[in-house]
Amino acid sequence: MRGRGHDSNPLQRTLIVRKTFIFITIFLKNNTMLYALIVGGLAGWLAGLVVKGKGSGIFMNIILGIIGAFVGAFLLRSLNASGTAVLGLQAGSFWGDLASGTIGAIVILLLARVLAR
Repeated sequence: MRGRGHDSNPLQRTLIVRKTFIFITIFLKNNTMLYALIVGGLAGWLAGLVVKGKGSGIFMNIILGIIGAFVGAFLLRSLNASGTAVLGLQAGSFWGDLASGTIGAIVILLLARVLAR
């Protein structure tokens, strides 16, 4: 005999996860400071993994990701791309913001590496 939570099919579970993710994203978008900290931290951490093979610490990751979001948005607009549509992601979405921030943070880390030589 199955328990109560185990009788749903995989499609229902996928829909529940998707709705939960959408709810969390909307909640974070309405709390812009928290959203910026979370997306900035993730973007900085991802950029650190790409460029250095490791993160830079939580505070540097957040700062790098937030500044990287501005740089990434500027670069994508300069390329005449509508937000991050060039990557196939919707501009202004969580994934679009994360991609833009990561691209910008990677550029900043590569610039810092060149200038440090």
